[in-house]
Amino acid sequence: MKIGIITFNSAHNYGAVFQVWALQEKLKSQGHEVEIINYRFSAIDNVYRLFKPENKYKNEFLNKLHNKNLFRQACKADKHKAKRFKAFEKFINDVLPTTKPYYTYNELLNADFDYDIMIAGSDQIWNGDITKGLKASYFLNFGRKETKRISYAASIGKVAFDEEEKEIARQYLKELDYISVREEKAKKAVTELTDKPVDLVLDPTLLLDRDSYDKIKTDVKYPGEYIFVHNVHLVRIDERLNEVVEKMIQLTGLPVVNNRVDYDFSKECGKLKVNDVGEFIGTIAGAKYVITNSFHATVFSVIYERNFITVPHHTNPDRMRHLLSMFGLVNHLIDSVKRVPENLDKLKIDYGKVEKLKKKSRLVSEEFLKKSLEGEKTVKEIKDTSYKEEKKFTDALWTGSLYLKDNKDYKTYSGGGFEKALAKYVFENNGVVFSTTYDKEMMPVYAMADKMEDTEDFFKTKYTKADDKSLEEILPMIKNQLESGAKVLFLSIDSHIRSLYKYLEKDYDNLYTVDEFRPLLAERDVYYKYLRSLEKTLRSKIKSIDWDNKTMGVDDLYMVAELEDKETYASAKGRNVLLRALNKKFILDKELYDSLYNMHDTSKADFTVDLRYNDEDVNKYGEDFLFVNSNKGKELFGKISDSFELNQKEPKENFIGRRNITSGRMKTLEAIENSEDINATLLSIVNNKKIK
Repeated sequence: MKIGIITFNSAHNYGAVFQVWALQEKLKSQGHEVEIINYRFSAIDNVYRLFKPENKYKNEFLNKLHNKNLFRQACKADKHKAKRFKAFEKFINDVLPTTKPYYTYNELLNADFDYDIMIAGSDQIWNGDITKGLKASYFLNFGRKETKRISYAASIGKVAFDEEEKEIARQYLKELDYISVREEKAKKAVTELTDKPVDLVLDPTLLLDRDSYDKIKTDVKYPGEYIFVHNVHLVRIDERLNEVVEKMIQLTGLPVVNNRVDYDFSKECGKLKVNDVGEFIGTIAGAKYVITNSFHATVFSVIYERNFITVPHHTNPDRMRHLLSMFGLVNHLIDSVKRVPENLDKLKIDYGKVEKLKKKSRLVSEEFLKKSLEGEKTVKEIKDTSYKEEKKFTDALWTGSLYLKDNKDYKTYSGGGFEKALAKYVFENNGVVFSTTYDKEMMPVYAMADKMEDTEDFFKTKYTKADDKSLEEILPMIKNQLESGAKVLFLSIDSHIRSLYKYLEKDYDNLYTVDEFRPLLAERDVYYKYLRSLEKTLRSKIKSIDWDNKTMGVDDLYMVAELEDKETYASAKGRNVLLRALNKKFILDKELYDSLYNMHDTSKADFTVDLRYNDEDVNKYGEDFLFVNSNKGKELFGKISDSFELNQKEPKENFIGRRNITSGRMKTLEAIENSEDINATLLSIVNNKKIK
């Protein structure tokens, strides 16, 4: 069978790369074809990068040369870190059987994976503190629906899920056919959220014998016998660890090989060599003693039958305690120098006994793999009918402009009121609406509404989009509503609608979508900095914002912000610096450059504001331009069309399509990112001044 594994494969961490190498080796030994899905998740990769790339020039070739020079400078500035970086990247790219890189969840959703089985794990892939919120990607919420989904030795890295994570985890776990974790407390936490069996299994590194690791081990020569000290933290100094080390130097007279170059022990014979990743295993294999606060350094100490002391990890000691208890070595978990015995014979290990216990534990894990790999798929299979074919505007069943006949509340909606009327119809038929509202920072996030009064902000979050985290959280909620039989209306941008269809992989008759064409969509970071700058100027937080206020009529639109100090700020749209910069195209969201614009049920643009039509007969209160793209969309439109004045017409042009990313845009975004005065930078863009 063909198997794809997703985990933290790109982390420059010995445990991360060895656990995924071990899992794929175990599966390959059973005759499977194995790939590691090369998910280069920014929260992981950014921890280990040597420098932050820059785009200083209009010429892309010059930018490449500039960044190569920055890389060389970074390597010269910290030779040890550079050597370590190159060693890990070589292992990740040359030794691990990785796919091409994927950088976002949307890319995973839209990838054409052909795996029979996908496995999530091992590592702390379900630790929201590391992943900045639970990620659907690490629960295998992508790929073909007929693919079997398994978690192997997944970890939450803490005692329990945070309260706000529990419902999200509950929904994500529903998509897994077989579940296993690597810690007792993780098993308890996951079991509370699912009625599926949750197995406790070994870390993948313990599935292989020493002979397997000898293939990637690099023997290292240090002068004489030594104590290998491995502090798992990149920066943090572990005082308990260091005190134990000094005590062992005193008791044994042996020098230390230290993995940290930023401090020395009283007696050292060298630092851990980092020419290649295999030197880590070689250094453990050659040590007289190993002292560590690392789970995987402990594992390899056991595999290579070393004398060792493990100092509990300051935040996650449970997996160490569980491991050592399982092998009858709990007395080697020492949390204080006072517990180091003066007679080191008390720490001698009967590895014959340990080997028997290890094999017994391995049988349980191998049985789980056999059960999950050979067993039936437990999650109901859904035929893949995801939208893969691109449509064009000319394929629409109906196109034209429209506006509500009754315009008494025209000030409360943008354009012609199509989405508001559609939401009203859905609510009247016991349905729900998903769209974006504002969070406390006035940034768009997805939310669900089941009555009209909860949708006030749904029609105002216009000039930037919700982020991927918010989208990931809402997808299982939409599916639950669909499965319950409720009508669901999803108002969003095209790429997020495509992600929804890819996630569902089934065309629900009760799902209706409106693809909101937004030719002016600002990068989230730019939008966020602009709002914070505005609050600083106004000396008050913004509590609500309306970008298309029509109090003065559609020909004189205002951005109106209500402030916490009960004042109101208004800015004519034509003079607003953010919107003027948007019109220059340099601060457009990357979504507008990447999207190829499929069209689903209906697609809508604000006719008067976004399309810039100059027809004399345009309604002064605003209009929408509508594309009805499917029979389902046509049927839905028929339910509300009597409420509108309709004007069937063709669009003047294919007004939204793939854009080219220019060096000017990249330079502008970099200038804004580094700017202390975003208004000054935006004004420079507006006035065509050179960006410094």
